Amino acid sequence: MTNWKKVWDAQKTFDERVISELNVKPTIANRCAAFRIEIGELANELPEIFKWWSHKKNNLEKALVEYVDGLKFLVGFGIELGVKSIDLSVMDIKTETVAELHSDCDWLSQLIERELSLRGMDKLFIELFSTYLKLGHEIGFTGDQIMQAFEDKHEVINERLDVGY
Repeated sequence: MTNWKKVWDAQKTFDERVISELNVKPTIANRCAAFRIEIGELANELPEIFKWWSHKKNNLEKALVEYVDGLKFLVGFGIELGVKSIDLSVMDIKTETVAELHSDCDWLSQLIERELSLRGMDKLFIELFSTYLKLGHEIGFTGDQIMQAFEDKHEVINERLDVGY
């Protein structure tokens, strides 16, 4: 089972470090824009899902990296909204068709738009977070893979901050 408190704490510590060392505070709009970009970068690593005309194969290793990049922005988004941690698991995951997966992505984007105008709404964030986790599971990522990739990425971004990236 994924330890979401550990994820929340690591992201909160990183965000506080960025604010302190760089004297910048990301806004919800910044986080939303970054999250949307990561969703696009994730999709680019999964051409079999949306590029029906292409013969290019999915790159699940790179897709996992992009997925975790999105997860980091999403968790930061939750922290900004005042969500302290999250206690949920994705249960009863069914295999979805590509059309249903696209529908989930559309719904995710709509939730982001609503979240911007309804700041502080924990319930919508949990729906958004749950949908993003479901998307990861539908792609084929396990909780352990997501957690390991998150930890790896967290180490990389902290090293980047150390050297002024």
